[in-house]
Amino acid sequence: MADNIANILPLSSIKLGVETVEVELEQNDGSLLLSTIQSAFPNSIGIYYRPKGKECRTMLKFDGRRFMPPSGGWKSGIEYFVEMGGVSRHSTFPFGSYESASKQFERSVNLVQKMMNGCSIKANGQKYANNDISRLSEDDSAYFENRNNITNEEMGVISPLSKTVQIFNESDYLDGQRQNNFESTKKINSEQKSRKNSETLNESKANTSRELKSLEKDFADLARICTGKDSIIDGQRMELEETKNELERIKLEGNKWKEELLEWDSKWATAQQELEIMRKLGKDQEFLQGQITEMSVQIDNERESWEKIKGELELQLKKWQKDAQDWREKSELSTWAVQELTEQLKKLQREKTDLQRKTTILEEQVNGEAIEFNRRFKERERIQNELLTDNTRLYQINDQLENKFKELKEENEKLNEKLLINEKENDKKLEEIKIEFNEKENKFNEFLNEKEAKIEEMEGKINELTKQKLDLQAKLQQLTNHSQVTEGGNDPLFAYTQD
Repeated sequence: MADNIANILPLSSIKLGVETVEVELEQNDGSLLLSTIQSAFPNSIGIYYRPKGKECRTMLKFDGRRFMPPSGGWKSGIEYFVEMGGVSRHSTFPFGSYESASKQFERSVNLVQKMMNGCSIKANGQKYANNDISRLSEDDSAYFENRNNITNEEMGVISPLSKTVQIFNESDYLDGQRQNNFESTKKINSEQKSRKNSETLNESKANTSRELKSLEKDFADLARICTGKDSIIDGQRMELEETKNELERIKLEGNKWKEELLEWDSKWATAQQELEIMRKLGKDQEFLQGQITEMSVQIDNERESWEKIKGELELQLKKWQKDAQDWREKSELSTWAVQELTEQLKKLQREKTDLQRKTTILEEQVNGEAIEFNRRFKERERIQNELLTDNTRLYQINDQLENKFKELKEENEKLNEKLLINEKENDKKLEEIKIEFNEKENKFNEFLNEKEAKIEEMEGKINELTKQKLDLQAKLQQLTNHSQVTEGGNDPLFAYTQD
């Protein structure tokens, strides 16, 4: 009945499968790159497989770039599955992918190298003092060679007096370090204002100390450039620290998710067992579901026939209305035909009303069947709860019987130990008696009768000990038989099985 109702109601979701894809492994270690997986499945976040004979998932290890092979290596008989997820929720890369992150890091390194190359210019602006940092770009070299022939606007000078050059005017640099350049520009503007005031006061001495001022300006330019580079480097360092902190946080979250995954695996195993029990209980509802299926098919067939009749009647009605309109326009004498058509229309409307009434009755019958199904479903839930309670009680009885078996087994082991000790003591005493008997027989032949009496006495003791030994062996055999019966399931206490 549940299946029939599910067939009547519209579906809210469906399951889709993806065809299998072959991917290449790394030749050196047999690993699988994340980029290779994401080329086939863009939103993939993990790979798992199910070992033979088990229902649990086993995730492959991931080092941030590649998936390592399982402990037993890749096997052709095992199916491997890709776990999908959204980029915003599962992606661990702040730049979207490892490739874009590598490109961003490479651009940052090139930017820092170009900034460091600008710190080793001599005072005349044409040569470099440090051989290790001597790779300025052609544009920068041309600037220092022709700075006297270039206007302030062409050089990118912020102030006409300071002649400070904005060397990092490429679009890539400005896009990456806009905030840092803004702060460095503020500092340079404030320094330019103070320098302008000092140059205004010392304007009278400009002719006598032109060369000295030129050198001072060059060194000041270099200091400003180094300051801008330091601010950019500090910004890059802060970004690296934030990236490291984010990576640590992601690692902690990964460990947390692993723990939750183990917990969910255990819950899943428990739910799987409960599902098996529910499946066994659900087999009793197959007959009822078959009846509901047949009833639903009949209702659908009748509904289709009603819809078909209704459509035909509506088409015929429209056709007659159109014909009546044509006849009314052609001649007034054809009014009797219109009246006849009107009567037929009323007749059809009455038939339509009867069909609607029958449809309402059938719908009420279906609703009654649905109410009966709900009642039986609730009854099944009550039976399921009772069965779960009985199963819990049986599990408790089973645990008690297992504890009792353990106690009997421990007692049996203790008796075996005691029996071995007694056998050793008896053997030791028997050897001592034999040695003593031989010595007495060789030394004291005249006391043979007395020794024989003693020997008989000792043999009586031996017989008594042997009897005790036999009794203990009989008890041991009984306990062993009892334990075997218990393990074999023939004991009445253990004969209970759950059907």
